[in-house]
Amino acid sequence: MMKKYQYLTLSFICSFLLCPFVVFAQMPDDPFVEQWSYEHTGVYEAWDYATGSKDVIVAVIDNGFDIYHPDLRDNVWQNDEEIVNNGIDDDGNGYIDDVYGWNFLDDNNNPRPNLTHLTEKEKEAGVFNHGTVVAGIIGAKGNNGRDGVGINWDVKLMNLKVLGNSGSGDLAPLADAIYYAVDNGADIVNVSMVGTGDITDIISAIDYAYDNNVLIVAAAGNNLIFLNESPRYPVCIDEDLSIEKVIGVSAITEAHRLAIFSNSGSDCIDITAPGVDVKSTLFLSPENDLNETYSQDVGWNGTSFSTPLISGAAALIKSLQPSWGPDEIFNALISTVQHTPGQDEEVYANLFGAGLLQIDNAVKFAAGEKVEVPTNVIPEKKPSTQKINQIPQTYDGDERMMFISSDTGEYEKHTRGKAEVTITKRLAFENLEDIERFELSDGSVRYVTLRQKSEGVHLVSIYDSNLRRQDRWEFVGEGMYDIAVGDLLGTYEPEILLSPKQADEVYVYVYKLDGSLIDYLVDAAHEGVSVDVVYDEVWEVYDIVLVYIYEGTTFIERIESESFYSIDAFWIEGVQGDRVSVGDVDNDGADEYVISARAGKQARIYAYEQDGSPVVSFRAYPASYKRGVYMDVFDYNGDGSNELVVTPQGGEMPVRMYTSRGRLIEEWYAFNAFTEGPLLVTQL
Repeated sequence: MMKKYQYLTLSFICSFLLCPFVVFAQMPDDPFVEQWSYEHTGVYEAWDYATGSKDVIVAVIDNGFDIYHPDLRDNVWQNDEEIVNNGIDDDGNGYIDDVYGWNFLDDNNNPRPNLTHLTEKEKEAGVFNHGTVVAGIIGAKGNNGRDGVGINWDVKLMNLKVLGNSGSGDLAPLADAIYYAVDNGADIVNVSMVGTGDITDIISAIDYAYDNNVLIVAAAGNNLIFLNESPRYPVCIDEDLSIEKVIGVSAITEAHRLAIFSNSGSDCIDITAPGVDVKSTLFLSPENDLNETYSQDVGWNGTSFSTPLISGAAALIKSLQPSWGPDEIFNALISTVQHTPGQDEEVYANLFGAGLLQIDNAVKFAAGEKVEVPTNVIPEKKPSTQKINQIPQTYDGDERMMFISSDTGEYEKHTRGKAEVTITKRLAFENLEDIERFELSDGSVRYVTLRQKSEGVHLVSIYDSNLRRQDRWEFVGEGMYDIAVGDLLGTYEPEILLSPKQADEVYVYVYKLDGSLIDYLVDAAHEGVSVDVVYDEVWEVYDIVLVYIYEGTTFIERIESESFYSIDAFWIEGVQGDRVSVGDVDNDGADEYVISARAGKQARIYAYEQDGSPVVSFRAYPASYKRGVYMDVFDYNGDGSNELVVTPQGGEMPVRMYTSRGRLIEEWYAFNAFTEGPLLVTQL
């Protein structure tokens, strides 16, 4: 790319006749116009087609920006229907004297950051600059010889404040700010914030924006989380919709790697843009010793600053195509990205959505030109040292089992033994209570997990075989719960069973896959229940198997699933049973009930035929270990016979594989180290 000063130099050494085909990008005279985020997204080339328009309004919903900044004031939106400070709501929109926007945090007409009581710590952190930085990326005035320049040299920036100087707050004011932006003519709304909580009003506000042809652009957030499992808002508002009502933006580094802080997840991420070392305008306040107007020396990091690159690009597109709404602008942005070939497409989408923003191509697309989309234009930079294995990946091969550390949320998939594996962290696996594998009528594999979301609230999540979430719902109940899955009603769709692991009168709840409660079984109070299912070959349905302690005695009870009548029950002398796993542990063609001893007792395993006849009893770990175990029954080594896979509830111990007679086959430490907390296991 030729710069303007290069053109002036060249003009002395070649005439038009000698250099007739030299083309130069239109460049402003602002001194800090150059930065890598602009170069890598094609901003300079885009300016040959559009530099913005005062007819386009971008609402900046943030912690307020400096409307008096010398590089912003010419592009600040004003409410022309309102008379300055006359104490009257002249335009009848419900906001008095909202000439320069509105402060929804303090409910007044001053949306600028309040620096009256700015502390030295706050001054050093500089978070009060946040909105001013965002606004400058979108629309710092261009070609005025001052500081840097925004994506749009000309635009209208609407100032809507919902957060304070610290950048913290809640989602409550966001909905009102979106309604205000739409009602007052905004074309694009930039939301460089994320949060959790009640989103009912925000959903309605975003629906309102979409229905009124207004595009919402939202940051992914900087929490290193996988949004498919731990959504944040508003970026994930449309995660379950076929219509894109919000453009979700992740952040990349100059080496085109996912920024180490950026959230990810294809349910919410649509596109990526630079979010590291981004330069922009700063709040100017000499009375507070804030004398710098531009961050030319130190850039800003965060998805907050990748998001306005998208909003700025959308504004350029809107300046060329005033009639285009969210769908058309979204298409222009997404269809012209740089997409690197040869990737695992699922992993790529989780990180980058469709790919890297290319503003020049998007603008050309809007101008009606044919666009050749780049696929492999990645600059040769120093390799990034950051780790980006914080999200689920699709695995090929013959892995037969998966281990999950509930404390850390890490999981690993194994073929067998000490084979080298990939350890992946997943926030949605933290505090996991249980995981179960099941199959649908078409033979496809699913997994259901239960985790404690908060005190008294549990989250049930359903995944496909590649650990892509299919559904989730909440279950309310104090304490911990055990989970099982089976087709109880013969409808060719399995049901989910939940049993309390502590004293309760409820023995088991039965839910549909979508979270609809079917029934529950109540009896005299027990001391904790474990649940599984066993196949009834006569009726071709699954019956419920419960293991519980009642008045100090362990019972195993089989429940006919449709009527909830007890078919069979027996008690076990001298055993304090904890968990049950149903499977053909002795490979005789019929399932057995496999019971583990309760925490506080030696880690013994007991297996019984369905009539109560004992099969085997053995100690899984040394006598000193009394913290309980998890187990599952499946063919772990591919020899055609089932084995018993045992993991520790309390950490410290290795994974162990046993034959039906209690002979130790193999052991190793999951994650190649001691695990402090529960280690769950499931068949793949």
